[in-house]
Amino acid sequence: MVWLTFYDGTFTHKLGTALPSAPRNSPESLRLQTNDGRVIGHLATAELGYKNDLFNGQLAYGESQDYLRRQILRLVFSPDEKLTLGSQIYTTQALDGYQAMALSKRHFDRNANHYAFDAKWQEPRWNLKLGIAHTRAPKGEGALGFYPRHMTKDSRGTFTSMANVEAYMADGETMLGMEAEYRMTPEFTAGLLGTYGQFDYQGARVRLGEINAFGRWMPSHHKLKNLTVLAIVGPG
Repeated sequence: MVWLTFYDGTFTHKLGTALPSAPRNSPESLRLQTNDGRVIGHLATAELGYKNDLFNGQLAYGESQDYLRRQILRLVFSPDEKLTLGSQIYTTQALDGYQAMALSKRHFDRNANHYAFDAKWQEPRWNLKLGIAHTRAPKGEGALGFYPRHMTKDSRGTFTSMANVEAYMADGETMLGMEAEYRMTPEFTAGLLGTYGQFDYQGARVRLGEINAFGRWMPSHHKLKNLTVLAIVGPG
């Protein structure tokens, strides 16, 4: 990934081109590809942002060659040092190469949108975050569409909605999310993660959800300062 970043006071904007890259778990360089295995020559992105003590906003644009085009609006408002309100809007359009793929290879037909809102309350030893999101990703022939997080295979897209897995981004789905953390000691934090989603498909109401308990240990010893141990357990 090659980024060119320019700063002008509190305004920033970034222009970049994603070159053929490798997943973090792969030792081999892989080319950017479509869902049906065709090579994508380039992926270009740009971002404009503004930040001050109360507000943080980014407007981003991206396009993978003849495949997908995306716009992202992220807003964060902090009216109080303990309260943070966030909103994200993701819109994606299918280009000719995407629409030419077989239906089984496409996440959606022509347009897919995802809308999210969250609120976080932060105390010295604990925090609570609640979120809601809704997805529209129509797909023809009675198939179920999903919002695609990534612009190509072997690339990773920025996505900060609490609906952070495909199961909670189905067409027409509304998702509710919860995250709670409590710092029991300076080194150990425990918490709960909960997600619930609901949508209608072929005349039936589909509901899914999960709740997980987690523990995170970050030792303070100078020889282990970069170590984090995380354990998660729960039904899904």
